[in-house]
Amino acid sequence: MAVIKYCILAQDKVRLILGLFVILWSVAMLVARTVMLRKEMNMTIWRLLCLAPLLLCIIHFAMCYFKGSAELNLRFYAPIYCAAIALAILQFRYGRDQKIALAGGVVIALAVVGMAIGVFQSANGNVTIGNFSRCNYEDAMRGILAEMREHYCLNDWKEIDYEALEERMMPQMQAADEQDDAVAFYMALCEYRYYFYDWHLILTANTDRGREAERQGRERLAGYDHGFAMFTLDSGETVAIMTDRNSAAYRAGIQDGTRILRWNGVPVEEAAAEVQCIYPDYGFSVKENEDRVKAVFLAGRGGETVTVTYLDAEGMERSVALNSMGSYQERLENTLDRFYRVSTLAPEDARNGNYYTRMLTSDIGYLRIERESYHVISDAVAMVTGHYEKVTDMLDRKLVALRNAGMTSLVIDVRNNRGGSDDISGAVATLFTDEKLYNYGFGEYIDGEYITTQEHWVNGNGKWKELPVVLLVNSECLSAGDRLASLLGECPNVQVVGMTVTNGIDQNPTAICVTPNSDFLLRYPSVFSLSQQEGPNNDTRADRESRMVLDRYIPITEEAVLRIFREDADYELEYVVDLLRE
Repeated sequence: MAVIKYCILAQDKVRLILGLFVILWSVAMLVARTVMLRKEMNMTIWRLLCLAPLLLCIIHFAMCYFKGSAELNLRFYAPIYCAAIALAILQFRYGRDQKIALAGGVVIALAVVGMAIGVFQSANGNVTIGNFSRCNYEDAMRGILAEMREHYCLNDWKEIDYEALEERMMPQMQAADEQDDAVAFYMALCEYRYYFYDWHLILTANTDRGREAERQGRERLAGYDHGFAMFTLDSGETVAIMTDRNSAAYRAGIQDGTRILRWNGVPVEEAAAEVQCIYPDYGFSVKENEDRVKAVFLAGRGGETVTVTYLDAEGMERSVALNSMGSYQERLENTLDRFYRVSTLAPEDARNGNYYTRMLTSDIGYLRIERESYHVISDAVAMVTGHYEKVTDMLDRKLVALRNAGMTSLVIDVRNNRGGSDDISGAVATLFTDEKLYNYGFGEYIDGEYITTQEHWVNGNGKWKELPVVLLVNSECLSAGDRLASLLGECPNVQVVGMTVTNGIDQNPTAICVTPNSDFLLRYPSVFSLSQQEGPNNDTRADRESRMVLDRYIPITEEAVLRIFREDADYELEYVVDLLRE
């Protein structure tokens, strides 16, 4: 019942009412037809009444259609529209033909399917709340601000200042309108999304125009390439990485590992501190995770020409003016991919996908969980029941096979886990504890207080509670992956280890704002997933402090950086193997 309530709360209310109306009206018309035929009444009124849902749908389409995207109209409303059309066609067969009963059933089924699709879309973050496809950029931004002020579920938790956001964003919207500049609008939306510090604000291109604006926007947001990237070590020193051997920087003596001192005359640590890491593929709910990669973004900032001060091979301070080699986009993405993604997967792991297992050494097993999904139908059933024995049994069989191969300890790798179902997170955790664990709850925020109306608990079976486990995380582990890390972190036999903490988000993006011409969709959470103590699960507050505590941070030294960025080695996994051997 909790999931049904959750989906109804997230549902587009207009579609919900429209679907219910078509269903009830169709049932009423079929009943009325039987009665009127029995009494040999004039069927003209009945035939006209059969047209009512179609007329209502026409009015709905005129008011709610998505400009520039027929696909969105079909996605959200087509089954209900088809039901109304079918009922209108039905009025031509008002006689005693028995086939009309079957036809009436089809009408009702179409309407039910339309509503069911709506509920499924609710659970998967595809509900439209704000349709601004027919607005200009300025009016659309005002609409988005108003919608999120009313519906974004973390407004109070994160202390969102909408007045400051409006003051910051509206001049950019006005400029985009003056130039009809979809690229400028897209970049402004990326900036808007950034200030929520919530990676569950998801911005996606929806049209060819939107995709072209996104492509150009990425280039501009990345900045200028000066032949290398930068990374800050645990020591506070910033060094060059990913250096292009054909660049002026390399010819001047800047190589991988070269210490960078100043950027355009500003001490590099001060320059990096001012950077906002605004880029479509990344969100930084946790401040320390953003701080870790600010130097990477700084390397693209500073203009077409930058003056870089560094220590040369002899330890002498030198400065060089470097001209742009073009867009920093490719170097930025390659650098972040090595830090977050490419280095996390051995080739065989990438090929074998989710829930992949292997032996790392003769006695250390490995389990990779890249998302919390298993089977689309079973996943949906688990949302209703709150239990998922199929996943538990599947993983147990895999662990038994590893034990038979010699496993005495295990690495669970959830780096870059993009989330899915929290019920799978709970199912995994049950294997490693015999305690009853709180997973998540549905609820509301009323008069300054979070009220949980439905709780989901999981009962641990404890079969693997004695097995030493290292859980390997990073800041791209998010949503249900974040929840999995939190649950496993409660198990006494599990150490949580990483170079960064998890992303710090767990609310499901259940609402959508559609931008002018349907070029972009902005999804955001509107329904709570609550913790046992207070407030939302996992999500950071306004202070952006992680609510997860690592048992051990993997050190980032100069040697580690060279291993990661020059050799493309899985330094984190190597570290964890050494840790288990201690």
